[in-house]
Amino acid sequence: MYIGLDIGTSGVKAVLFSETGEMIKRACREYPVRGEGQQLELCPQEVCGAVTEALRGLSDTGCEIRAIGISSLGEACVLLDKDGNVLRNSILPGDKRGAEYLPEIKKNENEIIKTTGLPLNATYSLLKLLWVREHEPELYEKTKRVMLFGDYIAYMLTGEACISFSLASRTLAFDIHEMKFPSSLFGCSGINPALFSSPVNPERKIGGLLPKIARQTGIPSGTPVYAGGHDQPCAAIGAGAFYKGEAADSIGTSECITAVLGEEKLEPKFIKATNFPCEPFLVNGMFNTIAFTHTAGRLLKWFTESVMQTGKVESFHALDLRCKESPSGLLVLPHFSGAGTPTMDHLSVGAIAGLNLHTSAIDIYQAIMESVSYEMKTNLDRLSQNGIKLHRIYAVGGGASSDVWLQYKANIYGVPVRATKCKEASALGAAAAAAVGDGCYGSMEEVCQNMVHVKKEYLPDIKLTSAFSEEYEKYKRLYEQIKGIYREG
Repeated sequence: MYIGLDIGTSGVKAVLFSETGEMIKRACREYPVRGEGQQLELCPQEVCGAVTEALRGLSDTGCEIRAIGISSLGEACVLLDKDGNVLRNSILPGDKRGAEYLPEIKKNENEIIKTTGLPLNATYSLLKLLWVREHEPELYEKTKRVMLFGDYIAYMLTGEACISFSLASRTLAFDIHEMKFPSSLFGCSGINPALFSSPVNPERKIGGLLPKIARQTGIPSGTPVYAGGHDQPCAAIGAGAFYKGEAADSIGTSECITAVLGEEKLEPKFIKATNFPCEPFLVNGMFNTIAFTHTAGRLLKWFTESVMQTGKVESFHALDLRCKESPSGLLVLPHFSGAGTPTMDHLSVGAIAGLNLHTSAIDIYQAIMESVSYEMKTNLDRLSQNGIKLHRIYAVGGGASSDVWLQYKANIYGVPVRATKCKEASALGAAAAAAVGDGCYGSMEEVCQNMVHVKKEYLPDIKLTSAFSEEYEKYKRLYEQIKGIYREG
């Protein structure tokens, strides 16, 4: 049996899987996002405590636990002193602190993009470190280790400081060609690369569970812990997206498509123009990119609770049954929290277009599902223009439980969409890395064939795809029209 630890922004999920990918038991613990105003932070000690509790929740199964793999959110830094004590809360990627250093960093933009595979924005760890160094210099002077949550939790579990390639790439300080933290890149920032953990393969054993952690969790001392990786490529493996041209579509509060690039990397000019990152995949020598929108399920929740005011009276499933197969005739610009890729326009606003006196609440509900999919389709089109054509998409997350939404996606994307049986794709991907490292499987490809199981496939409906294509052509004009209205003068 293998444990996949999925460390997210609001909680941790510890999931015990069999060698064939069956979920044996799941334990979840939540923690709050802290901070005031626009400041968004996580308390590392609270996250660590939640991990310990979640692992303890799996200790009573009577199963032999062979190994633990870790999946985690990216970017947010944990700063430790010489004794391993946490110095401050971690600044989350959505926190805008550090954005003021972008003009200085952009003087080296071409070099940084070429080296790191990342577009320049304030999301990444390097910018947050620059903010701490300037605004909290005494604390920064005490910093002897800089970790992201994946390697921090591994460090607390094993005492060893190693970070997976995919997670390291989220720092804006990692060379995706040499797979190391380069000293030359840090010349423009003054950050010491020795502060970061040692980069390792995702299936690399970091160490064994410490005796004190074993006592706290009930999991045997010495249980191997493997590096795993960034949550999005972990979710891709957990969904079954392994080959070039496949992608995982994670449909939750927000929506993120992780596309497998194979051995090819994105060109720096394309990264700069589209804001698509190029990061190491969970398979050595392979890469992936990520496209996202900030609001997906979150927008449906807002509409049903604030506008329809359904509360818990009518479930999403019941609302789905009232939707049409054909397009709603409405368009929703889902930029209610700004735009994600490819524009990364934080000033963009949301809109609903096409309303008339015959419009029903269900029409708008359906249009939200359609338009979020149109938004992701704009990302897929940009990838296709660069020769990255997707031929199969695996859907995971809460939105993947909606047959209606996945059929809309198949019709809009024009490719088959598969829903997998396991809803905890990131945890399964982390467990898969542990299973490869432990020797249960010889490769990630073998893992996908044996641990990932498709529940249902949704094929594009030829009778409806042309109608959705017509609506999509209208949708592509919506952003520029709304942008012009709200930025006059």
